[in-house]
Amino acid sequence: MITKLSQIVEEAQKKGRKRLAVAYGQDSHTLSAVYDAYKEGLVEPTLYGDKQVIEEVCGAEGIDCSIFKIVDEKSDVNCVRLAVAAVVAGDADVLMKGLVSTDKYMRGILNKDAGLFPPKGVL
Repeated sequence: MITKLSQIVEEAQKKGRKRLAVAYGQDSHTLSAVYDAYKEGLVEPTLYGDKQVIEEVCGAEGIDCSIFKIVDEKSDVNCVRLAVAAVVAGDADVLMKGLVSTDKYMRGILNKDAGLFPPKGVL
């Protein structure tokens, strides 16, 4: 039985790193969280966002951005589309929301043609 937060991390580490797709992951909070998860051995991150902004924020926060695979895309909507497509294609295991607004993020997830919502699913 899990009784401490640290035990959840330990159990996740036993399962190995998951491929993480981060939609518009270019703000300091998102980058710090993803970097910490990488250091804990939990994720192999791919960031979808403006590469220049990501590198600048990483530099300011003391984050080694070389651990990230970065897909350079400036549009937040396109970042969501690309990150969702990576999960749909099996190239990523987990989708994470970055700085993109929740309505745009959910629109990408619930897209009937290219999202994660199952065919004929009911919400």
